[in-house]
This record gives sequence, structure tokens and C-alpha cells, in this order.
Amino acid sequence: MPFDGLGESPEAKLLIAARDRIGSQIRWCKGLLSHDGQWCMVGAICATADNLRSELIELLAAELPTWAPVADCAEDSVTGFNDDARTTHADVMAVFGRAISRARLQGYRSRSGSSNSGAARQMFTGTPVR
Repeated sequence: MPFDGLGESPEAKLLIAARDRIGSQIRWCKGLLSHDGQWCMVGAICATADNLRSELIELLAAELPTWAPVADCAEDSVTGFNDDARTTHADVMAVFGRAISRARLQGYRSRSGSSNSGAARQMFTGTPVR
């Protein structure tokens, strides 16, 4: 995206880099953290952040309840979602996108000192401020 990384929170920057690491389907895998230049969702975060960053996993996990394939997934986790037979690369990219939006919103709120900014809500959700 043209504005990715500009004025981003550290969490959003790392999520963007992890998403980009598995941006093509041939760079994404299931069942392993990494294998021959491929990564799962958690593996991409570990490789990008040089360790496991729980706050990044939490941002991804926060998006899972809204994602249809995970509704009846046996393991309600980022790893379970990634490895589920029904999860596609497009699903993974969409969850990363939503988590990045959440990280941006949280970063905006912390910089502005507001926890309920109408401008931020409109910017990230498209919902008009009334």
C-alpha cells in the first residue's frame, strides 16, 4: 500500500512487514513456523520481529472471532486458524489487514490521547461521524 509505514505505530510496522513476508501464496505455509522460505502467520511475526511478540499475536487473534472459517475451528488461536484446512491465503491476508487497521487505530488513539475519536473511527472503518 502506498502509505504503509508512514507515521505507523511500531506494532503496525511489524504487522505490515510480517504480512509482506507472506504476501504471496508461495511464501506462506501451514503446519510449521517456517520451511524453505515459507512462514505461517506466527512464523512471519517471529522472523520479522526477531522473536515472538505477544502483542502482535493478540492483534491478530482479536480479528479471528469475526472470521467465518474459524467459527468452528477446533483450536481457537492464530496457529489453529492458519493451519485449518479451510483457511486460504486470502483469509490470512485479510486477517493481517484487519489487525494492521486495529494497530493503526490503537496507535492513533495513544498519540491523540483519545479513546473514542470519531475521526479515527471514520478513517479506519469508513463509518461516518455523526
